[in-house]
Amino acid sequence: MNELLTLLDGWKTQIIEDIQTIVELESPSGDVAALQTVADFIRMRCVEAGASVDILKNPNPDLADHLLATWKTDTKNARPPGACKRILLLGHFDTVHAKGTFQKPFRTDGDYAYGPGIFDMKTGIVMAIYAWKAIQALQLPMQAEIVGVFTTDEETGSATSRGYIEDIARTCEAVLVLEPSAGGKVKTSRKGVGNYQVCTYGQAAHAGLDHQNGKNAIVELAHHMIHLQNLTDYEKGTTISVGIVEGGTRSNVVPDFAKAIIDVRAVSMAEAQRIDEEVRQMTPVIPGAKIEVSGGINRPPLERTDDVARLFELARTAGQELGMQIEEIGVGGGSDGNFTAALGIPTLDGLGAVGDGAHTLHEHIRLSALPERIALLVKLLQKISE
Repeated sequence: MNELLTLLDGWKTQIIEDIQTIVELESPSGDVAALQTVADFIRMRCVEAGASVDILKNPNPDLADHLLATWKTDTKNARPPGACKRILLLGHFDTVHAKGTFQKPFRTDGDYAYGPGIFDMKTGIVMAIYAWKAIQALQLPMQAEIVGVFTTDEETGSATSRGYIEDIARTCEAVLVLEPSAGGKVKTSRKGVGNYQVCTYGQAAHAGLDHQNGKNAIVELAHHMIHLQNLTDYEKGTTISVGIVEGGTRSNVVPDFAKAIIDVRAVSMAEAQRIDEEVRQMTPVIPGAKIEVSGGINRPPLERTDDVARLFELARTAGQELGMQIEEIGVGGGSDGNFTAALGIPTLDGLGAVGDGAHTLHEHIRLSALPERIALLVKLLQKISE
């Protein structure tokens, strides 16, 4: 067995113990105390692995802070001053699961481990820490400074961490996102994500006595929801989903207000902008009704550019050297890698755990895959740094 894989296989019990700890420290988005407890654990493990860790203060004082871990290159193998590369490892430790959702926060069943956030994506952060520990233990050549940005609000849109992510990414040669893999495949593209709120305003009236003078806001909204839903184009990879609809007060009152929340996904920025224009250019169908649109594209697409393809090729080659076959895939969900890719920084996603069930009660990882996935990360870091 490869020396790197042998080392990581020997650490497997310790790795699983750390995954268990970080998973059992449940940390739903917005729970500041819970997120701080996880941050303390991550910080401790990063420092033990030779990193310096800084707090990235949340611009909203009522929300949890983010973390920046920095692993300096070994000076014996360093490039000349000013020539050292920088690679960003990106992850988050907030989860969608409220505390107590799982009867048992962490459990194993054969080769699988289950728990809130274990797949999406706490295991990825543990993998990053052990990747650097392996580099240190084997004294592997590494001519790059590795930085890890671990955030607390990805599941709610990254509103307070996006600025930090983009500023740090601009200083880096490449970004490796530790979100979970898709069946072991790494992600070379992700759809852009948009969220819109469409409100319609009409005229209230008694449904029996004055129906003819009412302007039904729900009917107005329905016209536009059907139009928007019909913009879905699976061949282009564009989907529009009307997810929430509200309106009306009583059955005998013509409603004067209705609201819909719409999810938009697109594989390219050009397509996302086309849909954005369609949403914003809607005009009332019922005379005298009004429409208000808010929201927009909050995650630009991670597009498979030539730079992303070259980064994937490095990952594929790294996998071959470890006896692994690494494949690529495009997915519909967004991540913080969408932000870095939109800046033109080569970004590869899905380098985290192998498993399934993100955001569900059967969220799990495959334990036997941990050594090889961490080894893949190590090899890829080395290849980027060359």
